Amino acid sequence: MSYTLHVANLQPWLTSADLARKFRCFGIVISADIIADEQSGKSECHGFVEMASQACAEHAIDGLDASMYEGQEISVQSSRRDRADA
Repeated sequence: MSYTLHVANLQPWLTSADLARKFRCFGIVISADIIADEQSGKSECHGFVEMASQACAEHAIDGLDASMYEGQEISVQSSRRDRADA
């Protein structure tokens, strides 16, 4: 079972690939997606990272929540989708 994390307060120029690279230090990343506005295509400065296990997800939260990433303090939390499944 995979675990999805919500990542907020990202810089607008970051890509999904950048986000995946950042999280790989904490375990296997299944997917990483930065959310973009449907009309403009501009980043909404948040996204989701799907990790391979709960242990990887918890390790990423512990290591990255309230940390600096490209000059911004980011927030990394369990996604609501995973909380609803628990």
